[in-house]
Amino acid sequence: MKLLLAFLLMMTMMGASDALVTLQITPAVQLAPGKVMYHMRISPHRDNVWMCFGWDNIETLKSRTSCQQLNGIYSPRYFQQEYTWLEAGHYSGFLHVYRAPQYLADMAAQEFIID
Repeated sequence: MKLLLAFLLMMTMMGASDALVTLQITPAVQLAPGKVMYHMRISPHRDNVWMCFGWDNIETLKSRTSCQQLNGIYSPRYFQQEYTWLEAGHYSGFLHVYRAPQYLADMAAQEFIID
């Protein structure tokens, strides 16, 4: 039994499970000019190499994307990013995690509104 538990723990630490990504954007509705905070959680995985996050303004077709390199299982699990002075509109926020430059492992999205 101890051997099985040790094996499961080792596989979890080595990233046997898929990347689980969560994104929470606060506040979801506010007045312009807007200021939102992204709270991003990424489960560690040995093959996680990049994370990209940002927003798309659905009404004005403006967008912003930022990317950061990850260091596999040694990467932080929690990230925060603040966007300020956003103009009024309906936005779609996103978070993507890549395991290779072209392999999207997991993603999360949330909409927010600035009136």
